[in-house]
Amino acid sequence: MRKSSFGGRPSISGAPVRVLNENAMNRGRASSASEDRLSYGSRMSLGRSKLPVLNPRKSTASSSNAFSFLPKSGRPSSGIGVRGRTDTPKDPRPVSDKRFQAQCIKKLLEFLISKNYPHPISQTLLMSPNSKDVFKIFEFIYGKFSPGYKQVQKMEEEIPRILKILGYPFVIQKTHMFSVGSNHVWPHVLVAFIWMVDLLQ
Repeated sequence: MRKSSFGGRPSISGAPVRVLNENAMNRGRASSASEDRLSYGSRMSLGRSKLPVLNPRKSTASSSNAFSFLPKSGRPSSGIGVRGRTDTPKDPRPVSDKRFQAQCIKKLLEFLISKNYPHPISQTLLMSPNSKDVFKIFEFIYGKFSPGYKQVQKMEEEIPRILKILGYPFVIQKTHMFSVGSNHVWPHVLVAFIWMVDLLQ
């Protein structure tokens, strides 16, 4: 009896060893399988992240539309408002042409009258206005964009600044505004006013 009981111990103690070994192997297989799944999932996520999100054609078209008002010529103008600048586009309008100026004066006069301009105005005045007249006209036109707008102390700086904010594509130097009623400055300010009128209509 002692021998049989003593001899049976190895068989009893050996069974848990095999069970433990099998459990360890199963855990190893499960962990390696989960690692394979994780690595495969990470590769899939990385692959998806490389897919394009934006349409480059659409973004290019929208950016080109933003500059549709600018003339095709990128050469700097030799006229007023571009001295010292090389990125200002050439104004395609015949600003120096007398007939073109007359058309602009007529259009501006009709706009001011139709909108009940509160100051004396005529075609003769618009042909050669003084600085006070120009500032009053600007105050009236810009008042349609910003109701309640009033003149400031330095209108020579104010007009170029606001034109730039509105997106006027050509530059009027504030130094030229001190002689705004002269024959070589007023036509450029006149067409800027017409540009503002066109925005309102």
